Amino acid sequence: MESRRSGSRECVDYEAQIEAVKAEIAGYEPPSGIVRNPEELEALERRLGELLDRYQGLLVGRVLQRSLDSEEVRGQAGPATARAGESRSC
Repeated sequence: MESRRSGSRECVDYEAQIEAVKAEIAGYEPPSGIVRNPEELEALERRLGELLDRYQGLLVGRVLQRSLDSEEVRGQAGPATARAGESRSC
């Protein structure tokens, strides 16, 4: 996952990574374009599962980051959390 540090926080470019994974999923096929045996089918299922897990993680991460950055959530969480979001420069 691409990220960069901002102070003591790690910043992730969710939008770029989500688009990259979506493109990878959309264009994924087994190398030969077909599956010839159960092992190749398992490999296909495993690879697509990995891609979908990554996509899901990025979507959840993006929603959580937006939530943590929102005024509404920071206001509900109290002063310590509100100050934590002030230095965000990602």
